[in-house]
Amino acid sequence: MNRSIKRKLIFVSIQLAVVTLVLILVVGTYAWYVSNRRVDTSDTTITSAALDPIKIIFTPDDLDNYKGQTGEGGLDAPFFASRTVDFSYRSTKINDCIVCGVTDVTVTLSDTYAETFGSPTISKDTEGYADIAKKFTWRLEVLDENKNVIGTFMPPESGDRVVDADGKNLKVRDAKYFQKKLVGTAYDCSATLRVKIIFLDEKSYRNYLDGNISGVTPFAFSDINFMGCSFSIGITLGVEQVGLTDSQGGNR
Repeated sequence: MNRSIKRKLIFVSIQLAVVTLVLILVVGTYAWYVSNRRVDTSDTTITSAALDPIKIIFTPDDLDNYKGQTGEGGLDAPFFASRTVDFSYRSTKINDCIVCGVTDVTVTLSDTYAETFGSPTISKDTEGYADIAKKFTWRLEVLDENKNVIGTFMPPESGDRVVDADGKNLKVRDAKYFQKKLVGTAYDCSATLRVKIIFLDEKSYRNYLDGNISGVTPFAFSDINFMGCSFSIGITLGVEQVGLTDSQGGNR
């Protein structure tokens, strides 16, 4: 079966900077916490090809320091970082689907921290560094005009198209989540989307949500050796144009 699929992707870059002044040991975990409230982040950059029919307007979200949470519960509940965008797309295909994913992650140490405390050992041979993007997971939330969450979507078992808890794709023309305006033979569709990055792998996060703490693998970079590190996280967010005959993934 011949299929014509064209992806329009927007690249969102998030950088989180960890700043630690005071170390407090937490009994029973490897987590560490900071007493200061300083947040040090770079600007989020959003780019897309000039002719792509996608537009987004970036809204800064408050970012706290990562404090070494392992994701196992209590004070060690998973750490979240998010970015909110006003998303619009001119849709010409009824089955256009939203795609999202973590594309690359790097862990670096600030020069100031390294000069003061010395550099921890972080390299491609560091435990947890292989397949580093898989050490994180994400949720895509659809927000209403009052910033209330009206839909939550997650990574599919395979592919890039986001799905809900029942495995149904988020489609650009879904009137439940997107505002639509007919323009010729196309629809201008818009929604407010929030990408939430979770410092935990997907299986562990689902176990955490289910209350199965024994099934949680602590976040790969929660060890004390990673104090002072910056996590640079690349995200793809966009649309996959899907023909009516396409059958990849979940419900259409």
